[in-house]
Amino acid sequence: MEFTAEAEARMLAQFGKKELRTGQRQLIELVLAGQNALGVLPTGHGKSLCYQAAAELLGGTTLVVSPLIALMRDQCEALRALGISAARFDSTLEPEERGRVLADLRSGALRILFVAPESVENRELRQTLAAATLSLLVVDEAHCVSEWGDSFRPSYLSLGTVLEKLRIPIITAFTATASPPVLQRVTEILFAGQPPYLMKSTSDRQNIHYSVVYTGIKEKTALQLATQEQRPMIVFCGTRAKSETTAR
Repeated sequence: MEFTAEAEARMLAQFGKKELRTGQRQLIELVLAGQNALGVLPTGHGKSLCYQAAAELLGGTTLVVSPLIALMRDQCEALRALGISAARFDSTLEPEERGRVLADLRSGALRILFVAPESVENRELRQTLAAATLSLLVVDEAHCVSEWGDSFRPSYLSLGTVLEKLRIPIITAFTATASPPVLQRVTEILFAGQPPYLMKSTSDRQNIHYSVVYTGIKEKTALQLATQEQRPMIVFCGTRAKSETTAR
């Protein structure tokens, strides 16, 4: 599917955006072209828009694996406010609510469904997903696959195997930052070791200046800097008590 100028204009109007940022257009084009992709974009750079816009243009249902219930809830509310049919399936839902979500999934009424990695192992959900028209799989905060899977969320490690059985045509993953070893592990687990197209955007912000000053143990030095600089500062201390003392 081609990402035409008309489709882009319609998408920007729907999401209330004036233009796409660096990396966003390429990721949307890759998804619409049916290519697997791994997007590494800075926090606040619009990772969610990439898959939300693609989901609208592709049709069918997009399955989004997300690590946090609060994040899923916020994204669902934001999408519904835009007139996009979205729901979440997680452990906090009452049986009646789960039933409604599954019914909407069966009927094709859902454009985007958010699930926790543990929810993908739910038999009823998997059976419903297997019969649904799934256009796109998204793994949000993909670094969790590597960093959390080995420690306390083993469902992340089996995610690739479980999702492979659903035969979703396109897989995308997004994260704000990840080291090369983490990206390699994500590729092994989610993409069966087949390298996806990697879209990595710089985290450099031209409108923000960062500098680090070592002040030793003297609060006086930090206070002098704060007075001289006259701009926002972050002062790191060794303990909470020291932080509170310095703040006062």
